[in-house]
Amino acid sequence: MPNNITPAERQLQFKNILKLQERIDNFLNEKGDGGAEKFKLVSVGHEMMRLNSNFYESGVRLGDESFSTLATESENKRDLAMSFLTVIYSNWIYHKKTNFDVLEVGAGSGDLMKEIFTIRDEVMASDSSSEQHKNFFRSLKFNIVDFAQMIQIQKEKLGKYKEEVKFIEHDISKNLLPSASYDFVYGNEIPDTQRVDFLEIKTDKATGEKKYFLRGLKTSESCETKEVLVNITNFPLLIDEIEKNIYPIAELKDGVYKLQFGFHALMHNINQSLKPSGSVLLTDYFDFKEDLSRKDLAFAGADGSSFIDITQFIEIQEPGMQLIEAKKCFGGFVDVTYSPNVGSDTCKLFGVVATALGKDDRSKAILSLKIKEEDVGILESDVLFGASFKEFVENFEKNEVMKEELSPCESLRKLVEIRGVTPIFKLENIVKKQ
Repeated sequence: MPNNITPAERQLQFKNILKLQERIDNFLNEKGDGGAEKFKLVSVGHEMMRLNSNFYESGVRLGDESFSTLATESENKRDLAMSFLTVIYSNWIYHKKTNFDVLEVGAGSGDLMKEIFTIRDEVMASDSSSEQHKNFFRSLKFNIVDFAQMIQIQKEKLGKYKEEVKFIEHDISKNLLPSASYDFVYGNEIPDTQRVDFLEIKTDKATGEKKYFLRGLKTSESCETKEVLVNITNFPLLIDEIEKNIYPIAELKDGVYKLQFGFHALMHNINQSLKPSGSVLLTDYFDFKEDLSRKDLAFAGADGSSFIDITQFIEIQEPGMQLIEAKKCFGGFVDVTYSPNVGSDTCKLFGVVATALGKDDRSKAILSLKIKEEDVGILESDVLFGASFKEFVENFEKNEVMKEELSPCESLRKLVEIRGVTPIFKLENIVKKQ
């Protein structure tokens, strides 16, 4: 278990984050109830997760019928599956267990797991395959956790293989996974689907006092929604709860910061589900460098484009409204996300390292790794996994990690002015292709 924290302690941390999110929501809800003006006030994170739940619980079609991921793209899925299998195999030879329980969190269309089954069948059917490789694949016990409607899609994709998979139907942002149950947990494009709130810090020029604000979404009786700042400076208990999940915010300079409580909850949940010798690998869009920390949007497009900056939202300066309006605009065919910031503090907190599986943005990864030094040479010369392992080693810990995940976000307009950020293609072109 990373950092020698027990599953029970991780479970408590997970539950504490859920309580904090609820406290934030209740605080804003109470602010909306008062006064003569009738309006609804919710946190950005609350609305984000509501839209996420609608998106996935409706059973959004992935792959050919909607947006694609590395796992659904025919030219990439084999490499992605081999990358995951290589890291799983690297951990497997550490103990060479007869039963090696693996869990995929958020299996999407099921394409990644189906490709893994395909590779397994090829190895098992080949006379040239080593007995060790066959023992590895024999040992793998497959599990998937996802929304019920997504699991239905995965079962259709997996066909005959679905009988070999144990499916867990629940929301990983709200429900604990089975404790200390898995040797390896993996997922592709999952961390950025979790809750993001925003903290803004301003120093009063007259008094020098730091003031703290949460960003909320205010909806009037006429159903007009705008983003507002809600002052929490005089609510020390709420500030204290926020600090317990990060570090003293009094040390932060003025700016807007992403509060990645959803990402933290996910990592605590995954870590408490690992056996003492277990490991994790999550690939996604991650921001490791401080100068990439931002509050503009990124999303996977329907035509397979990997990364898009939505400069068309340049007039919307508030980070929450950028996110919410884009999610509403693109409904079920575009995955709108914020890239999680991963600093050395995050790595230490969760016992992971920042790395990459390849050169694609989506191959950026965080993982904990169990491997014996004497096995490195064996892995590099491995007939099946050697090439993938060498590429993995080449990219391992190449990323320059920011010191702290709480680096101030820049506005989308400023990013465009300074860096000349441009979209890969225009939003109206996405819509026309549907």
